[in-house]
Amino acid sequence: MAWYIAKRLLSTIALVFIISAVSFFIIHLAPGDPSTLLIDPRVKPEDLVRIRNNLGLNQSIYVQFLIWFKNVLSLNFGRSFVDSRPVLDLILERLPATLELMGSAYLIGFSLGILWGIMSALFRYKFDIISSIISFFGLSVPSFFLALILIRVFAVSLKWFPVNGYVSVGIPYPSLEFFSNHIAHLVLPVLTISLGIIFSVMRYQRNAAIEVFQEEYIQFAIAKGLPKKRIVFHVLRVAIIPLITLLGLSLPDILGGAFIIETIFAWPGIGRLGVNAIFARDYPVIMGIVVFSSVLVILSNLIADVINKLLDPRTTED
Repeated sequence: MAWYIAKRLLSTIALVFIISAVSFFIIHLAPGDPSTLLIDPRVKPEDLVRIRNNLGLNQSIYVQFLIWFKNVLSLNFGRSFVDSRPVLDLILERLPATLELMGSAYLIGFSLGILWGIMSALFRYKFDIISSIISFFGLSVPSFFLALILIRVFAVSLKWFPVNGYVSVGIPYPSLEFFSNHIAHLVLPVLTISLGIIFSVMRYQRNAAIEVFQEEYIQFAIAKGLPKKRIVFHVLRVAIIPLITLLGLSLPDILGGAFIIETIFAWPGIGRLGVNAIFARDYPVIMGIVVFSSVLVILSNLIADVINKLLDPRTTED
């Protein structure tokens, strides 16, 4: 197991390098650079040249990448072109809000999805038909469209929850009012993300549970008259293993959706920071988020694989 983890960690470095290189060159293929945003008749051409020199944009793209990657190895992601703050500080400042949003969505989505999937497998020819139709419909609805529907119903029409933001302006911190107001702001974005997770997890859990229910030892336990709770427990223990892999594989989709959801709900997380950086052509911030997200996704997949190997020794490689 230790050798397996060591090999995966070594491959992570190469994978991060490849992802960084591809992302870096794709970003720089876009026409223009941050200096083109300074379109002002009062800015002299020599001033633009000086700005480009200060930002390092006068060098070739290959030299820019090598300098940037060398700095990244020492956790120096550079400074933002917009406000000159260190990129790592900007990411760490927004990270708690994103982790809160994604963690809540993961917890709710996987908990309800697993429960729904087990119920669909238990009542395969009754409850399962309706739940399958609902899940297929839910998976076909884009997250941004679902977000707009939730805003229209619960924020505009019913006025139950606020539309956007982290907390309302003017509420003192810390206080009970601050906490309750923050939870109210969290409901709609978490609901938007968790609904997609629920539908996806439900399908995986249902199919895995049905396969386990058809195993001979489960059929024997049912025929022997083993209590239904114990049978469901054994089925869940085996059927939940594929969901651990799904947990790691779904993180890229959740991160991608966070960019959209955080922008729609004005949530002050990494996703919104990335969108603002893209519009401002803030290369250091964009690349910092790409590398940070890549490492997070790769490590989550590694953790999921290790847990799978611990739960199911048959997958252990020599």
